[in-house]
Amino acid sequence: MAVRIQWNQIDKPVRDRLAQAITDAVGPRREEWVVKVDQPDAVDAWDIRIEGPNDFTWAHRFEGVERDPTIIGNSLRVAIEMSAGELSIALAELVRQGITFTTDRRPDGHTDYTIDRVMLKDEEVMQLARQGALTRDGIRNYLVSR
Repeated sequence: MAVRIQWNQIDKPVRDRLAQAITDAVGPRREEWVVKVDQPDAVDAWDIRIEGPNDFTWAHRFEGVERDPTIIGNSLRVAIEMSAGELSIALAELVRQGITFTTDRRPDGHTDYTIDRVMLKDEEVMQLARQGALTRDGIRNYLVSR
């Protein structure tokens, strides 16, 4: 497992718990993964950015109660697992169904997907993919309850 964590302004006691959650989230992978953890000045938040193989990049700001190693570990794990294939499979299924989509990378590292003229954040697309609802009907139902 090749996980390298870069710390910026994170206290040592927090580092140990967070390092374990990050290491567990990445899991036993052969490729090198770099995780950058930063606490911006005067902000009650942690900025976490993951860089992995095949130009994988994911970033998120964890604020307030979200600054919990369990929450962060789960978020990282889902982002990595979805990038490793589940999201690709779901997007391929959209193509098979003839549903058009485009992607647009945001400055914060996330991706916006426009699927059949509906703009969804990457988190929403991953959630729909996990639920098996990344279809026209699934998206329609999601939009009604959004």
